[in-house]
Amino acid sequence: MDFFMGIRGKDFVLVCTDTSAVHSIITIKQDEDKIIPVDSHKVFCIAGEAGDRVQFSDYIIANVKLYSLRNSTNLSTRSVAHYARMELATALRKVRHGSPDS
Repeated sequence: MDFFMGIRGKDFVLVCTDTSAVHSIITIKQDEDKIIPVDSHKVFCIAGEAGDRVQFSDYIIANVKLYSLRNSTNLSTRSVAHYARMELATALRKVRHGSPDS
C-alpha cells in the first residue's frame, strides 16, 4: 500500500510519501522514489506498480517539457493536472476486456 500526504501552507506545500516498493507480502526495495519533479515548481506523487508508475510519469513529464519548448511558455499546475488526468483516462478506456492485466 502506498502512502502520500500533503500539507498546504500560505507560501508553501509540503509533500511526503513512503519509499517502499512491495509485491504482495515481499518488500522489494526500501528507497523507491515516488515523488517525481516535473519542473522547478511542480512535482508528481505517483502510486501504483513500479513499471507503470515510471513509464507514465516519464511520458507526462516529457510531453510537458515538449509543450514548453514548442510554445515558449510553461504550463500551469492546473493544466498539467488536467493533461495527466486526460491521458490516464484515455489509457484506461483503451484497455480491452480479457487482457492479462485487467
